[in-house]
Amino acid sequence: MKKIVSVLLAAACALGALGLTACNPNGGKNVEEGAQKVVFYARMFEDYANDHLDSLVNEFNGILDDGIQIDVKFFPKDDAYNTAIEVARSNSSQLDIYMVQYADLYTQVKNGYAAPLNDYFEAGVWDDVYDYVLDMVTFDEKYYAFPWLVEPGSMFFYRKDILQSAGVTEPPTSWAALLEACKAVKPKMGVASYPMGMPTGSSTLAWSTWGMQQSATGGLAVDDSWLNSRMDADGWEDMARLFYDMAKNRYASIDNITPLGYEDLVDALCEGKLAMCMGGSWSIARIMHYYPEMADKIGVAVMPTKSGDQTGITSTNGGWTYLISADSQYKDLAATFLKWMFTDSAARTASYFEVTYNSKQPPQKSVYDYLATKESDVDAQWTAVMNEVANNGIPEATYPWDISHAVGMLFSAMQVDCDKNTFDNLYASRHATAIDEIDTIMRRSSYTANPKYRG
Repeated sequence: MKKIVSVLLAAACALGALGLTACNPNGGKNVEEGAQKVVFYARMFEDYANDHLDSLVNEFNGILDDGIQIDVKFFPKDDAYNTAIEVARSNSSQLDIYMVQYADLYTQVKNGYAAPLNDYFEAGVWDDVYDYVLDMVTFDEKYYAFPWLVEPGSMFFYRKDILQSAGVTEPPTSWAALLEACKAVKPKMGVASYPMGMPTGSSTLAWSTWGMQQSATGGLAVDDSWLNSRMDADGWEDMARLFYDMAKNRYASIDNITPLGYEDLVDALCEGKLAMCMGGSWSIARIMHYYPEMADKIGVAVMPTKSGDQTGITSTNGGWTYLISADSQYKDLAATFLKWMFTDSAARTASYFEVTYNSKQPPQKSVYDYLATKESDVDAQWTAVMNEVANNGIPEATYPWDISHAVGMLFSAMQVDCDKNTFDNLYASRHATAIDEIDTIMRRSSYTANPKYRG
């Protein structure tokens, strides 16, 4: 039975009368008298990830002659975390280090919230970061965040035993083969169980399908300049039909079947409620931490594609970065901590990837090379698939979120309204709505072109 430690932590710690949750899981074991406090807002993840970060903070704080003590505050989930950061800024509370996703970094830069890191790190540090990751944290030749990890957002997980019992001998590579596999598997599933686990809800569908969008249509909702809609490109209808057919045939649920939805969807696979599912690379760590006894029964593959060609882009690469607040009075001290975490020791930096069973790709070459020398309990094929998907992936969309959400609404309608209308009528209506919404967003006076576009 998996531990929902973050829920217990959230219940145990409160941030004043605001009702925002913040805590240090281990309570802060080391204190250097007279040292300068550096405040670090961290977003909670799985319990093992929280514990690992907290142990690093305590290790750093155990250096009792550097004049720095890190005060880490953990916040659960994105809404509470983002609100806490906004409150800190509005109240001029101390905030020195915080985390954001790659997709949100441009907003931080545009609003002047993130301090450039060029003056705080030696040039050689950035040479160690893979170019494709470095590009995600660079704007106008300045580095605004230190990358922590890269994780593909869409991979394919399946139960070998359930597929074999249905006569499905190989994981499907195309959408057509996926539907056929679902048809074969459905009679083998019990009550409240489904052949396939898919993302649900417009917000989750907005980002979890970016890789599918790229693969099926040759791009995302707008082109690279952000000035032209791509919603009339080939492939959108086929993608919408996949979600419609999955829901119409009850191959996939239209509601979350796990507490966290897409984030912990693989749990349902481990528990036999699903035969196959989409999931981010973090799902590997969930299997190994919470359901290790199921590892031999689970396969990991590249996502099926419209054509069946899996050699191209099938996922975006997301993940989290560390920023130094532009308002921080202690930027140099904050940078000292980040350098200790990410640049002083490949073994120290790699320890996170070991804790998470190589379910994410390290942004640094030295860490990647170090991990290659270490043995791991995770299936080497799983890691190879994760690396293949990441190496072929593209960055997450950084254009305004509501563009992605309009697309998410289109796919969500295919799921929840599949019994109310034929596909042709439903798609025609919802596709037109998505086009209108995106066009309206792009006409805003505040709307900007892609700052990195050089076409």
